[in-house]
Amino acid sequence: MQRLLDAIGPIHTDGSLLRRVVMNLLGNAVKFTEAGHITLSLKSVEGQAEISVADTGLGIAAADLPHIFDEFRQVERHESAAKEGTGLGLAIAQKSVQLLGGTLTAASEVVKGTTFTLRLGHYAK
Repeated sequence: MQRLLDAIGPIHTDGSLLRRVVMNLLGNAVKFTEAGHITLSLKSVEGQAEISVADTGLGIAAADLPHIFDEFRQVERHESAAKEGTGLGLAIAQKSVQLLGGTLTAASEVVKGTTFTLRLGHYAK
């Protein structure tokens, strides 16, 4: 693990805010992955630190994917109606990452899972 962190180099950012974003993404992965696995990865890509949270959960339909970062927007999930939230978590996560000078993107396929990818420059503010 230390070798990986050394390869990334220092990231000057708000650690508390970054932690909240990653915990939100992990929490969503746990909420929507009843079987399978969740992977948290860290690597250096094009001079930026890349943190990914990937799951093998329910996934998100292609039609819903462009709207998942909208405030109060929730994806219709009939098989998980009891797992509803306020629809603010991903919107707050994206705005937080933008404040840190980074990007947050998502890729997903129904029944195959979702991957959220957060990228930050090594000297994010």
